[in-house]
Amino acid sequence: MQKKGKFKKQLNTQPSELSKSVTIEDFLDKDEIPVSHSIDRLTIQIGLIFLVYVITYLFLWGFTSFLAKHASAVDKLVSSMFWGFNFLFGTLFAYLLNLISKCFKKFMVMRHQYQNNYLLNRISGLAFDVMIVCGIGTINFEDLKGLWLPFILMSILGGIVTFVHLKVICNRIDRGYEEEGFLSMFGMLTGIISSGILLVREIDTSFETPAANNLVTGTSTAVIFGIPIIVLVGLASKSTAMTFIVLGICLFYYACLMAIYFFKNK
Repeated sequence: MQKKGKFKKQLNTQPSELSKSVTIEDFLDKDEIPVSHSIDRLTIQIGLIFLVYVITYLFLWGFTSFLAKHASAVDKLVSSMFWGFNFLFGTLFAYLLNLISKCFKKFMVMRHQYQNNYLLNRISGLAFDVMIVCGIGTINFEDLKGLWLPFILMSILGGIVTFVHLKVICNRIDRGYEEEGFLSMFGMLTGIISSGILLVREIDTSFETPAANNLVTGTSTAVIFGIPIIVLVGLASKSTAMTFIVLGICLFYYACLMAIYFFKNK
């Protein structure tokens, strides 16, 4: 893509522009707590993140405990998946916390803004980098013993299908930032959200396009449409016949979603 000149603007950026100092406008938002506040700003950001994770944990613990007590069959099917998608609930509660703080400021219950976007971006950057390393580090290659051939074939085929599908879709959806949208989605769909962030950060270093934000807000919305697939995946491992039945249902569901999309965007 760089050889084709798609990212000419980024490649021609002067070193002085890349290394420019952070100004007070970059670091501060309106009505933020003063620098001389008794608690350090970084401490407050980490505290807010910790609060969101505590709320997320308590919610998932309460919900799965309720299922285990009153609907054990459903609990066995979906509980592990809900814990696996904990980041979606974390995103939801983070938005709710932000909304509550805005309401408090509006009604003068709170006088200052405690979230600092600059520090939160730095924390998220560190978290993404650590998550990428940990994600690769947790791969147990012993689990692939005797399965290397189907693993390689599925990886190649899945990569090609994902590539072609996204090139078609992103060129229609992400008008004005097609390449950033494609890289972010390709990274996520062949790995995790942090993989998409890693790719898009190469060409959109300041996240000026909506591509990176779409990964976070989009996955929260997509989980609504993904619930049927989450349930089906839990059934697929029951038997070989069930695997093919689930595959057929998923393909039909995919065709329906694409038909609705192209009808609305024709």
